[in-house]
Amino acid sequence: MYGSSRQEAPLPAETARRRRGWRRCWRLLVTLVLCLAVTIAQAMTLDEAIKKVRRDTGGKILSAQTRVEGNRRVHVIRVLTPNGRVREIRLPGNGRT
Repeated sequence: MYGSSRQEAPLPAETARRRRGWRRCWRLLVTLVLCLAVTIAQAMTLDEAIKKVRRDTGGKILSAQTRVEGNRRVHVIRVLTPNGRVREIRLPGNGRT
C-alpha cells in the first residue's frame, strides 16, 4: 500500500549497546587515520622546508638545520624578512628518531 512502512522491532538493549560501541570504535579509527595522514603530509625534508619558508615569507634564509627535540625531528630555519626582522620558524621534520 501507499505510504505503509514496516516498523522494525526495537533492538534489545545489549545489541544497541554493541552497535554504539562499534560506531565509537569506527569513529576513533577514522580520526586516528586522518590525523596520521595529516602528520605524514606535513613532514618534509630540510630542502622542502627551506623552499616553503622562502615562499611564505619572501625573505632571505640565514640558517637552517634539523634538530632532534624529544623523539622528533624539527627543522629550525632563521629567515630575514623583507621588513628587516629575523624570525625563527620551526617545521616538522621527516620522521622520528
